[in-house]
Amino acid sequence: MIGLIPNEELQIQQARTALSETTAISFMALAPRMEIDELKHTLEMIRERNPDVRSIAVREASGKVVLESDRHTGVWQSTTDTFAKDENVVPISSQGEPWGQLEVRWAPHGGVRVFGKTVRTDLTLTIFVAASLFVGFSVFLRRVLRQINPSKVVPNRVRDALNALSEGLLVLDCDNSIVLANESFATATGKSTDTLLGTRPGQFAFQVVDGNGEATTDILPWDASTRREKPTKGILLAHGEGEDPRTYSVSTVPVKNEKNVTRGLVASFEDVTLLQRKQEELRFALTSLRVSTDEVRKQNHELEWLATRDTLTGCLNRRSFFHAFENYWRDAQTQQLPMSGVMVDIDFFKAVNDNHGHGMGDEVLRQMSAVLMKTVGETDLVCRYGGEEFTILMPNTTIDDAEMKAEQCRLAVKSLRFEKLSITASLGVSALCQNPEFPQDLLDQAGRCLYVAKRNGRNQVVRWDRAQAQIAKMETETAPTREQEMTHKAASAIPYHAVAALTSALAHRDQSTAVHSRRVADMCVATGEGLLSLRECYVLEIAALLHDKHPLTNNRT
Repeated sequence: MIGLIPNEELQIQQARTALSETTAISFMALAPRMEIDELKHTLEMIRERNPDVRSIAVREASGKVVLESDRHTGVWQSTTDTFAKDENVVPISSQGEPWGQLEVRWAPHGGVRVFGKTVRTDLTLTIFVAASLFVGFSVFLRRVLRQINPSKVVPNRVRDALNALSEGLLVLDCDNSIVLANESFATATGKSTDTLLGTRPGQFAFQVVDGNGEATTDILPWDASTRREKPTKGILLAHGEGEDPRTYSVSTVPVKNEKNVTRGLVASFEDVTLLQRKQEELRFALTSLRVSTDEVRKQNHELEWLATRDTLTGCLNRRSFFHAFENYWRDAQTQQLPMSGVMVDIDFFKAVNDNHGHGMGDEVLRQMSAVLMKTVGETDLVCRYGGEEFTILMPNTTIDDAEMKAEQCRLAVKSLRFEKLSITASLGVSALCQNPEFPQDLLDQAGRCLYVAKRNGRNQVVRWDRAQAQIAKMETETAPTREQEMTHKAASAIPYHAVAALTSALAHRDQSTAVHSRRVADMCVATGEGLLSLRECYVLEIAALLHDKHPLTNNRT
């Protein structure tokens, strides 16, 4: 506006006008001495030497174009009434009379393109200088203001009191810039108090963490206090990485003036790194203990399974079966519930071992137990009673339902197929409705039915109430003496829970003796199978468990 910056556009316009007039004068001087082709070539040379010239033409006063270069007629826009911005018209006279005119079409002036529009270079320069001065002066002013220490207005006694605190302390303004920092915070961050002034606490890369030390997406406490204008307490912030990361418990309190307008806030930093490490160690110990407990529980479950199951077939062993049997017996007697028992025996199993080997016999026992456990109900108990004999206890089951399940088991066993071998089974069924006196009596009744099934041709199910005549006939053939009946009855009356309690007490006082008693009992049962009845095997097992000197009574049982 005052002429300090040259007007580039005006200078270009003046230069173009001068070139146009010079060309017109040259044409008037050369036209009488040169041919048309030479004049046209001269105009082409002028256009080529000046890149801004798009085309040149000479037009007579009548409007006819005499000479032109580079399709001048197609790009020329001026008329007798209007003149385009990038076109010059210079009159040509001959012998003092108007003859025509010289027309020059110029290329548009470049300039600077801003948002798709051409802007004058002097205006662009002005904008650039103004923006540069604004940014530079803002940076300069910020640096100058940073050197003004606001802590100087704080009395020395107050500053000393703040420096005496073991906790880090920051005073922030409304923009969360530090206006005061005590020595504890400066020491923790490794910077001086003067360096911290004017900076923001976000430069230290604080990160909000939870009680487990895991990073969260929560906002920083001073930002939360600024937004909500409320205090925050006990926010955990992690700072630093590598060998010595620190954890701080940060609390912030907004500072308000007498008009209740927030003017800044105070933030305190309590170092709780040691406490967090102790908590982390405790969490690790608890996790390890939990893993160990789960492992022990898993091993105990496995041990319990091994202790209560037959290792070959996976069925219940005799001890766990009798323990559960007496519980079900007591509940059935008390609540008047039905209960049934089934004895199962593989037909001609000795021939399987003799003809196909004990490996095939073991496989038959495994398949047999699997099909029995799959066929009976979920609440029914399947026990490997001894050798090839299995016992099934069916709580809450009448004798009719037990007979139906036994028949299903018989058909399932019959459908088993082995290489060069097929098997069948005989089954005996009895129930509480047949008035057994003791749990062993129920199994004895089922065992006698099993014996009847074998004498009648095997591969069938016999129930107690339908085999009374045959069972009575067999008993008259080998009638026991009164002494034998009293002995059997007394032995059957011995509750298995009492025997288990005595063996448990023995194991607690003298484990080696208890292990010896169990081993003798197993050997006695294995020896008695096939030679004694089920009742006699039961008596033999109890006697073997209690045969040795008992450390609690110091007597022979």
